[in-house]
Amino acid sequence: MIIWEACLPYLIANVAREKIVGWYHSGPELCTNDIKINELFRRYASNSVLLVVNVRRKEVDGLPTEAYIAGEEVHDDGSPTTKSFDHLRSEVDAEEVGVDHLLRDVKDTSLGSLSQRIGCQLDGLFGLLRQLYEIREYLQLVSSSKLPVNHGVIYHLQDIFNLPDLKLHDTVRAIHVNTNNQLLVICVAAIMRTILALHDLIGNKLTNRESERNEEGLGGNSESKSVFLDQSKRTALKSDNVDNGKTVDAGAKSNGIDFLKKED
Repeated sequence: MIIWEACLPYLIANVAREKIVGWYHSGPELCTNDIKINELFRRYASNSVLLVVNVRRKEVDGLPTEAYIAGEEVHDDGSPTTKSFDHLRSEVDAEEVGVDHLLRDVKDTSLGSLSQRIGCQLDGLFGLLRQLYEIREYLQLVSSSKLPVNHGVIYHLQDIFNLPDLKLHDTVRAIHVNTNNQLLVICVAAIMRTILALHDLIGNKLTNRESERNEEGLGGNSESKSVFLDQSKRTALKSDNVDNGKTVDAGAKSNGIDFLKKED
């Protein structure tokens, strides 16, 4: 750890944006000194995570990594608590930048989303199979008194394998009734959603029709006003023409009378 403490400032200077969350080793299983090493790493990360990497992974082993976090184990016999590792769920994400660089010039149809999804499902099934094997080995060791009974683990296993007996008529009927009740709630919710959507559609249509009627009414009033104005203008022009004609006739008559007077 002296070397680690001496190299820590240089590490922080190079990767200032990264945060130390734990440490790892290539196991492939937990070792006896992992607890002591983890206690040393807790000086720099209070909740340090231990990652065990299996470099010799087989296809049936699932993911090549297992994550653990330190915790206190309480014993039922009243003995002092001991420190142990609790399993931590983890997943492996590919680096997007590196994958993009690698797949830029690769033309392979097997790299599609469907193949990746199937590959992930196969890895998950392999991991589940491996966990079932470990559960079987643990139960065999407990039954042969090679390991002490851990009631917490037994309770969890009972919850996992507490499947209903489908041979009993009452159990099957209860499952059917519960399923039908759940489906009935879903059906009623879908019907209510459809009715509300139809109600909103009818309301929107009525609102649009009312707005169209109001626009048509405003347009008719403006047209009637324009017609009335045109008629008033026409009557005003006619009256002006009549007045002008009267003045012209009066002027002509006066000019004629003056002309006759001059001849006399």
